[in-house]
Amino acid sequence: GREFLHLTPVDEAVAMFRTQFASLVVQREEVPLGEALDRVLAEDVSSGEDLPAWPRAVVDGYAVQSKSVRGAAGTRPTYLKLVGEVAMGQAASMSVGQGECVRIATGGMLPQGADAVVMVEHTDLLDPQTVEVGRSASEWEGVNRAGEDFRTGQLLLPAGTRVRPQEPCSAPRQDPGTRSRGSPGSPAAPSAAGPGSEARPSKPPGFSL
Repeated sequence: GREFLHLTPVDEAVAMFRTQFASLVVQREEVPLGEALDRVLAEDVSSGEDLPAWPRAVVDGYAVQSKSVRGAAGTRPTYLKLVGEVAMGQAASMSVGQGECVRIATGGMLPQGADAVVMVEHTDLLDPQTVEVGRSASEWEGVNRAGEDFRTGQLLLPAGTRVRPQEPCSAPRQDPGTRSRGSPGSPAAPSAAGPGSEARPSKPPGFSL
């Protein structure tokens, strides 16, 4: 006789699956971050802080008030007073007023009062205190604003994410004490360092779990 497709109800199929693979149920396990590669997150990982924590330059140049360079062009440059420099990795200790600028490198903290960075290629240092600017800059141009990458509490890695080499980099200020979870020994979780078990970062600075 003619054969017809036999469909198994969802509930029955799930019950069959659970019975067949009951011995492979994944248990949570805490392991160091270095052993979390190829495991699966057991819980969501959220940011514990804004990143960046403050506005920072994304180009080498001069931090300015955008209104100070409005209309500047190669044939009609603007001249600004150089009032300082932000050292890499240091907090900006000076402020920028109208008609002033501060030398800054990529990644440097934007000084108070500044709302843009003019690329060094569009400037010329005429003397120790005078910078010629040959291009205008719009508000927040050349700047990575606070929280632009992600905000405090923002979901970074949802539960169920398989941890690849780049995943730990999604969490700011992560330390080697990150925990992961999973049960070793099954195809879904073959070993503490193998693919498929569950991983969960702990709560070092930068995590909110």
